[in-house]
Amino acid sequence: MDTILSYEYSYFPFCKANNELSSFENLGQILLHDRLYSSPYKFKFLKNEECHHVCTTSSVTSNNQTSNMLERLMKGVILNYQHSWFVDNMPVTLCYHNMKHEEYCSRRFPIGCYVDKNGQSRESCFVTDGKNDTFYI
Repeated sequence: MDTILSYEYSYFPFCKANNELSSFENLGQILLHDRLYSSPYKFKFLKNEECHHVCTTSSVTSNNQTSNMLERLMKGVILNYQHSWFVDNMPVTLCYHNMKHEEYCSRRFPIGCYVDKNGQSRESCFVTDGKNDTFYI
């Protein structure tokens, strides 16, 4: 992240489950807004799966709210906000080759990618042949 300010998952317009907090939170997670929430995503290991529809976000009720949510999301992408996912209490890891062509693995992954006006994106974004000055979620 390019900022130390953290936000709750619900601050951004992502799919949500029942929003039950995990039972193993500690004070540090609460103070740093690093809480764990259930998600609507279902994973099955050792089984090939095609893409599945998970949800359609409908938390906005007016054009002004839609604009605010999009501005939040775009700002979060530019500031390199990242997700941390856990499956069966194990962190999901994103591995990629950095600019030095070394493999790098992170327990976080970006909430989206931005390709700037010069066609550049962050090394953890896998946008190839993208349009310049475009957001990818």
